[in-house]
Amino acid sequence: MRIGIKPTVDVVFKKIFGSPSHEAVTRDFLNSLLPLVGVHEVSRLTILNPFRLAEFAGDKEVTVDIHATDADEREIQIEMQIRQDKAISSRMLDNWARLYSAQLNKGDDYRKHRPMLVLWVLGETFFEDAECVHAFRTCDRRIGTILCADLLIITVELPKRQGLSGPSSLTKFETPLEEWMWFLANGAEIDLRKASYRSLRDEIREAVEIMDVFSKQAKARYTYERRMDWERTMNAWKADSRQEGLEEGRAEGLKAGIAEGIAKGIAEGKAKGIAEGIAEGIAEGKAKGLAEGKRVQALEVARRLKALGLSDDMIVTATGIEKDELGSLGA
Repeated sequence: MRIGIKPTVDVVFKKIFGSPSHEAVTRDFLNSLLPLVGVHEVSRLTILNPFRLAEFAGDKEVTVDIHATDADEREIQIEMQIRQDKAISSRMLDNWARLYSAQLNKGDDYRKHRPMLVLWVLGETFFEDAECVHAFRTCDRRIGTILCADLLIITVELPKRQGLSGPSSLTKFETPLEEWMWFLANGAEIDLRKASYRSLRDEIREAVEIMDVFSKQAKARYTYERRMDWERTMNAWKADSRQEGLEEGRAEGLKAGIAEGIAKGIAEGKAKGIAEGIAEGIAEGKAKGLAEGKRVQALEVARRLKALGLSDDMIVTATGIEKDELGSLGA
C-alpha cells in the first residue's frame, strides 16, 4: 500500500527534516548537496526548532523552516517553498540577514558571527538555466574573491530533477541528491511492500518510515488533509486571480486599444485631409492662375487689335474675349 502523503507538504516536510530523533535524515540530505557546491559535509547536527504539530493547526499559511547547528558551529536553515514567488530572491537575502544578525547581542564583537547556510527547496522552477542546484555567495564577479564566507544560500529546484519521475526511475540514481529529489517528488507513491522500496538507501527509507507513521496517526493525518485543502484553496485562488487579471487586462487593453485607434484614426484622417486639401488647393490655384494669365494675355491682344481698327466681331473671334468687355479697352 502506497504512503499516500506528499513529503513536500509543509507539515510532512517539517516532520521529516525537523525531528531531532531523525537527525541522520536531515544530515544525509544536506550532505547530498554540500560537496556539490564546495562545502564540507555536516558531521553532527542539532535541530534547534523541532517539529510541533500545533504549529500547523488551522488553515493558514505558515513559514516552514528547519533551524539547526552543526559540529563546526555553522547555523543551517532549510526552507520549503512550494509556490512561485516573484520576490523570493529578496526574501532569501532578507531571511539570511535576519538570522545572521540575530546571532549577536548588543555590544557583541562582530567576530562572534558564525557562518550562516540557508537551503531553499523550491517546488517550482525559478531560474531559467538547466541547473537544479545553485550556491550564492558574496564575491567579486571579476576575480572571484569572497567578501565574507559566512554567507551561503543554496537553492534546489525540484522540477529540474533531470527526468527522474515515477517509481520506474529508481534504477537511474547516480548521486544521493538524485535519490533525494526523486523521493521529494514521488514519496506519496512509494509502497513499503515492494522490493523497490528496499533498494533505497537507509536514510531515504527512514524518511519513508517517518511518513508512514505520520500518515497513520489520526490527528497528524487530519492536519495533513487540512493543509492539502489549504494548498488547493490557495492554488484555486491564485488561478482565479490570474484568470480575473487576464480578463480585466483584456478588457482594459480593448478599451485602451479602441481609444488609441480612434485617436490615431482622427490624427491620420486630419493629416491626410490637410495633405489632400493642400494638394487640391495647389492644383486649383495653379489652374485658376493659368486661366487668369491667359485672360490677361487675351485682353492685351484684343487691345492691340482694337487699336488697329479691327471690328469687335473680328476681335472676339480672334481672342475669345466677351464682346461686352471690349468697351473697357478703349480705342
